Amino acid sequence: MISIVGLDQEERSAEELQVLAGYIKDIDFFKKRNLNEETMLEIVNCMNLLEMEKDEIVMEYGDIGQNFYLILQGEVEITVPDPNRKKAFLQLKKDIEAAIEVQN
Repeated sequence: MISIVGLDQEERSAEELQVLAGYIKDIDFFKKRNLNEETMLEIVNCMNLLEMEKDEIVMEYGDIGQNFYLILQGEVEITVPDPNRKKAFLQLKKDIEAAIEVQN
């Protein structure tokens, strides 16, 4: 999967796009939307590999999101301003290998 996403979009074959679609079709976010095959292929064709450094900030609270991220390896901390100064921490249990950025 990482080798496919690492390719430039125009270099990916139809078979490679099918492989990527197979990986994401069972993710709850996509499954709940009951997307047809054509839409799934359009989505995976927009995927790009994005490797982040430890402690690198992807976006700040309040930013308008332009991308959808699938995190394939590592941990992500999500901090939301709270009067009680609590923060949410999400640790991924799956160890796949990288992050994928889906752009418009």
